Amino acid sequence: MPWTTFWTRSGRWPANGPGRPAACSTAGSPGSAPATAPPGGGWTTSPGWRGGAGGGPAVTAPGRPGPPGGGPAFTGRVLALAAERLAAPLHAAFFEAVGRGDADGARALLARGADVEALDPRSWPLDGETALMLAASRDDVAMVRLLLAEGADVVAQPPAGWTALMRACNAGATAAARALLEAGADPDLENAEGYTAYGRTPVARTELLDLLSRRTGRP
Repeated sequence: MPWTTFWTRSGRWPANGPGRPAACSTAGSPGSAPATAPPGGGWTTSPGWRGGAGGGPAVTAPGRPGPPGGGPAFTGRVLALAAERLAAPLHAAFFEAVGRGDADGARALLARGADVEALDPRSWPLDGETALMLAASRDDVAMVRLLLAEGADVVAQPPAGWTALMRACNAGATAAARALLEAGADPDLENAEGYTAYGRTPVARTELLDLLSRRTGRP
């Protein structure tokens, strides 16, 4: 009989196989008793988190309840994370192409399945930089227009709340900022720190400040 794998929030054990906690039963497998707690207690079960050939509740980590919302929601999150991890090399190559201004390379990687809205897998996730933000910060107008044509969201705000326009203004990239504004970028959006694109523009970039002033009505 093949082993039944029980998933937990911190690992997995094969049912009836080496490494499975002895006091934990194979809930849901044929002929097994309900899941029981090990000595000292602390094990919980989640009715909606199914595992094993015959279904049933799976054992979770000591002292921790099963995932909120039941099986389908948790499974969806796991699958999304797995897809993101599998796509990381493709997206890393995509961001490298964008970073060096390689339009043909970027198009080829998009054709292979790279997501134009993906966040840079090479950086801390909370930084939340999209390819459009990277191109804008480099003042690469050709790449900005290519990404917009491929469906990049001009007003996207990843976790930190920055937009491509904010990145362009922060870098003093006037040409990229103008292209983004023409594409519908909103100069009044704020990031998590409360800054707008105008607030991130260096004071020495008078042309860019004037451009933003005309769009926002600032003096």
